Amino acid sequence: MHHCLYISEIVSTIMNFTMGKGNEGTVANFAIAYHAFQEPALDVLWRAHFTLEPLIKCMPDDLWEVVDSNVEEQRLRFRRPMVVTDFTRWKYYAPRIRCLPHRVERSFTYIDLEVINAVGLEPSLRLPNLRQIFWAPWNDDTYVRRYQSFYWICGDAFQHHLRGR
Repeated sequence: MHHCLYISEIVSTIMNFTMGKGNEGTVANFAIAYHAFQEPALDVLWRAHFTLEPLIKCMPDDLWEVVDSNVEEQRLRFRRPMVVTDFTRWKYYAPRIRCLPHRVERSFTYIDLEVINAVGLEPSLRLPNLRQIFWAPWNDDTYVRRYQSFYWICGDAFQHHLRGR
């Protein structure tokens, strides 16, 4: 491999360009195949997520479950209380998340408020580099409570939230 590909800024630029073209799978393959690409590729892949679902699903399988609530919605909930050993993968990926944008989809997995609260009550599970949260302007009380709970997991880098139209 050419020596310039060991310079993280160059690799980050390549990963950002590749991700910008909609090639998430390619970026993921770089992270798996080349050790020198792993960290920059993971940073790009985890930078913005529409939900905490992928992060929660990195925790042990016996901690969480997804159940059908209705035809268009699934609910992610905890099966048991969290323990310290559940946090390993979360702590590895959480610092990479910079933004939680909102995306409305026809079917989605709703994260139980109890899950968000449980995560928020554990200081070591904060998202230390989260800078922005975007959300839709719904007036649904449950939705508002969920996003108020998100502030519990914001780290010191958090700058502001933007409410969508």
